[in-house]
This record gives sequence, C-alpha cells and structure tokens, in this order.
Amino acid sequence: MIWYAVFKKETLELLRDRRVAFGAFVMPALSILLMFQLLGGVISSVKKQQKSTITFVTGSENSALAKSFKDNNIDTVASLEEGRKKVESGETKLVIQLAPDFQSNLISDKTGVITAVYDSTNPLSQVMFQTFRAQLSEQSKDIVGTRVASKGLDAAIVNPIDVKPVDVAKDAAKQGESLASFLPYLIVLWAFYGGMSVVSDMVAGEKEKGTLETLLISPTRRTELVLGKYASLYLLCLVSSLCALLGVVIASLTTRNADALFGEKGFSLPMPTFMLILTTLLPLVAFFASILLAVSSWAKNSREASTYLAVVSFIVLIPAVFSNIIGFTDVGRAAYIGYVPVLNSAVVIRGALLGNANWTVALQSAAVGFALAAIFLWLIVRMFHRETILAKS
Repeated sequence: MIWYAVFKKETLELLRDRRVAFGAFVMPALSILLMFQLLGGVISSVKKQQKSTITFVTGSENSALAKSFKDNNIDTVASLEEGRKKVESGETKLVIQLAPDFQSNLISDKTGVITAVYDSTNPLSQVMFQTFRAQLSEQSKDIVGTRVASKGLDAAIVNPIDVKPVDVAKDAAKQGESLASFLPYLIVLWAFYGGMSVVSDMVAGEKEKGTLETLLISPTRRTELVLGKYASLYLLCLVSSLCALLGVVIASLTTRNADALFGEKGFSLPMPTFMLILTTLLPLVAFFASILLAVSSWAKNSREASTYLAVVSFIVLIPAVFSNIIGFTDVGRAAYIGYVPVLNSAVVIRGALLGNANWTVALQSAAVGFALAAIFLWLIVRMFHRETILAKS
C-alpha cells in the first residue's frame, strides 16, 4: 500500500524532529504534571493557613475563646488600629478583638460582640476569616444548647429544621469531581495543539522548500499521498492527547495532597471508562487532523499557515473552554449537545470521569467527528488534484 509508505516516511521524519518530541509528547504530560503540582502546593498552603497565627488585641488573648483555638498560634497587638495596619500591610491575616463585656454577656445570656479585621482581597486572609467564623459557629451552637438546657427547654426550639442529606453521587463521581471540570478540556486541547505544532511543515512547509513538486510528479497517487500524511498527523494528535492522560497518572502519584485532587483512593481509570474516552477521542482526533491538514494545504507558506491555524485554534478553544464550566449549567443534558463538535466530546469525557457514561452522545459525537473528517479530507484531496496546490504566493 503506497499510502502506508507515505505514512511511514512522514512519521519517521516527525519522530526525528526534536520539536515534535517535545511539543507533542513531553509538553502535554509536563504541563499537566506542573499544573497539578501547583494545585497541590496551593491546597497545602490553604490547609496551613487554616491553622496559622491568629492575632488578638491585648486583653483578648487570655479569654476562653482564644484558648479554644489551641491548634493555632496566638499573637497579640496593642490596639485594634495597630492590628488593622498589620492586616493592610499583609503582616498578619486576621485580627480579633473581644468587647470588654464579651464574657459577662455570654454568662448573662446576652450577645458577645467580636470585631474581626481581615482583608477580603487577600485570598489567604479571607480563608482564615471564613475558617474562624466556621469555628465560632460550632461554639455558638454549644452555647445555645447549654442555655436552652439550663432553662429546661427542648433543644428543638432553636433547631426547628433538621436537614438530613442523602448523597446519591457514585464513588467514581466523587473521585473524578475535581478532575471532571478541566481534564476533558486539557485532553481535547492537546489533541489539537499536539498536531498544530508540526502541521504547518507537512504541506505549506514543503511548498516553500520545493519538495512538494517532487512528491506530486512521483508515481504516488495524490489521494494516497494525502491519506499517508493524514494518517501520520492523526497518530501524532492521538498520542499527544494520550500523553495528557499519562501526565494525570504521573501527577496522581507525585503530587502533594493528591487525595484532595484525586480522592482518597487516588486516580484510577477503569477499563470501561478508558474505552469510552478512547472511543470519543478517535473521531475527535480524526476531525482535528483533517482540519489541520486542510489549513496547511490551503496556506501558501508556513507563516501563512501559522496565521490561519491561530484563528482555527480559537474555534476549537471556545467550545473546549465552555466544557470547563458546563457542569454549572444544564446545557450538558440538552438534546443538541451531541451534535456540537468538540463540545460533545468534552461532555462525554466529563461524564465518563464522573461515572455517568453516555453512549448515546458518544455515538453522536463519533458520527459528527468522522463526518467532518470525511468532508475535510475530500476538500484536501480536491486541493491536491489542482496545480494551485503548488502556489507559493
């Protein structure tokens, strides 16, 4: 088969290029690994912040309330104004002052007033304030319970409504919840950008070098020439996308606080889930490879191809980005979603990670992907059968 010979030649040439190895294979895994390492570091910092120093205004640090925060370091400032300045400068994240009658008010069943100074524009300060308030909320419930019991009243008086949560989420969904929002986006993105990094040289670049003329006057049929180049590009895009998945696996084994990102059991990809993701990727990659090769064939040189590819990347990027936030909407259940290119694939992958396999949308996605790939391949073959394919300007 002549197309296979072309495919083999193109693939070997790509593999010899260090840019390909780095851009299509190393970068997907490396970028995802670094992203998860960063997220792990942020989570670690937030956890540490929740148990960091609380600054009390002098006179408040010896209160029963201050002593109840035994997991935190206690610091003091002379006045609330000094504490305010420290919060504004970022020296401390939270300053607490108890009203002079705070303790006596609690004893006499009145309200104890606390002044809490924090900076809402500082994420760590905001986290610390919210954590402090949550801890106070628990203490307030205990105080209310004591007050009610001391008066011989039923606790139901202050707790008239009791919510009993029933979580129907599957274990797979709980594990994949943190990943489902952005992992489909990353997989889809690298399926496109893995091929984008090299496709401008496959046709447009050969026009500039003058090697395309040699290929066209050879005994190789032009249709087979297109199929060989397309198959090579298809393989590159697919492997690049799978390298992104590999990066997630490596990250799950090396990231700090991995349990917060991947669940207590760590990241795992059951075979049915992997098969559904792979089934979704195959037509998506077919579409991406065809549109990338079409752009390279249409362009007259590498620079022009890069310009066109930048525009096309936005067409791919928009639905991919939307898939990142689709969980906050009901669009994912819309009947038409299976026919929206790129977005349909991301929705299927998201559902698979959450343990909600949707083979109907997967089949619709496959039909749309292969149909678009066929259309673009037909256009590429038409271009290759015209002598204008050799135009350089």
